Amino acid sequence: MNALRKSIAVFALLGMLALMLGCTGLSSDKDSLSQLAALENKYGVKDSFSPNAETMNDYISSLSLLRGKSGGSAAKVLDAELYSAEAFYYLNNALAGSAMIDFQKMGCSSKEVRGAISSISLAENYYNKAIPAINALSGDEKNYLRQNQLETIQGYGSKITQIKAFFAQKC
Repeated sequence: MNALRKSIAVFALLGMLALMLGCTGLSSDKDSLSQLAALENKYGVKDSFSPNAETMNDYISSLSLLRGKSGGSAAKVLDAELYSAEAFYYLNNALAGSAMIDFQKMGCSSKEVRGAISSISLAENYYNKAIPAINALSGDEKNYLRQNQLETIQGYGSKITQIKAFFAQKC
C-alpha cells in the first residue's frame, strides 16, 4: 500500500510538472524561427532593414512579442535580430533628426539636437548588445540572420561613433 501511495505521488508530481511546463506558452525553436522568417517577409526586411521608421517600429514590436514566447536557441537568434533591428532603428532616427538641424545656428539644447543625441545613444546601447549576441550564436543559428549581419552591424557602429563624436565636439 505504501508503494502504491509513493507511485501515485510521483505520477501526480510529474503530471503537475508537465502541466506547468505546458502552460509556459513557449514555442518550439522551429516554430519561433519559422515565425521570424514570416515576420521578415511581412515587413520586407529579409535582406536588409527598412529605412521606413513605421515599418521598423512594427517589425521590432512583432519581434519583441515573438521573443517573449520563445526560448532556447530561437531566443538567442531573436535577441541578436532584435538588438540589430533596434540599433538600426535608432541610428536611422538619429540621422533623420540630424537632417532637421540647422547646423549654422545649432543650439545644443534645441529639441532637434537633444533628440538626435538621445537616438544615437540608444543606437549605441543596442549596438553594444547586438555584437555580443551575434558572436554568441553557433554557425547554424547565424544562418537565421542576414548574410554578413555582423559586418553590417559593425558598419552601424562606425556611423554611431562618428555621430557621437560630432555632437561631443559641438556640444
